[in-house]
Amino acid sequence: MFARKRHAKLVLVCCFALIALTVIPRVRPINPVPPQTQGHVSATHLESTNVRVSSSRSVPASDPALPPVVQGWGGVTIDEVANGQLQPALQRLNQSGYNGIRIMFSGTVTPCSSGELGSWNPDWFNQAIQEARQYNMWIILDYHSYLDLTNGCQTEWLAFWNLVLSTNWGYDRIVWEPINEPAGLVTVLSSAYQAWITQARTLGDKHWIAVENTMSNGGCNFDPLSLVNCYPVVMDPLNETFLSIHLVSATPRPARTF
Repeated sequence: MFARKRHAKLVLVCCFALIALTVIPRVRPINPVPPQTQGHVSATHLESTNVRVSSSRSVPASDPALPPVVQGWGGVTIDEVANGQLQPALQRLNQSGYNGIRIMFSGTVTPCSSGELGSWNPDWFNQAIQEARQYNMWIILDYHSYLDLTNGCQTEWLAFWNLVLSTNWGYDRIVWEPINEPAGLVTVLSSAYQAWITQARTLGDKHWIAVENTMSNGGCNFDPLSLVNCYPVVMDPLNETFLSIHLVSATPRPARTF
């Protein structure tokens, strides 16, 4: 279904407990499959301009048609990096065969910041990178906020990210998540994300970017056509843009997904 939308290439599904990212690295492929599942993996339904995998079959782990997958834990706050909680999380993920972790923050970015997961600190993020580097882990940096694009804070939002994107972090395995579950119509999200992507690429940033749709804020139905139409339309000159979908479930397992 995503072949109809040329504005994005892959699907990113972030879960509260686990996140799974479909990634095509720029330099060389990695082996994304945890050791305990090598040989065959059960394929969830993926569609993009490059990959179509049916959920009705098992796909060999070495199938060249599959892009690498980054799998990992759904979140450590940037405050928890400072107090030493990241290192044991990375160790456990590495021992379990995973290769990605989400680092979250939400305070002191704009007057609209949710503030629920601690304030941004570049020193702590740099510390997270150094610790993740030991295990060759991917980092998804999540600005965990909601109303910045609709409550008059877009200028401050872009200015904050300008500082982040202008910094040479010296690490390729970063996925930027510019805003978590943004409120706003598709047209609002399209304009905001396009401004963000244009700024990032103009500054020379080459990392992957996660683009959210309107479903997480109640603006979309959960059916294939609606999901496609609820995504913002953006152009990335590097074509390294994920589609991100955050679901909220009333069932006990999982209680919430991102």
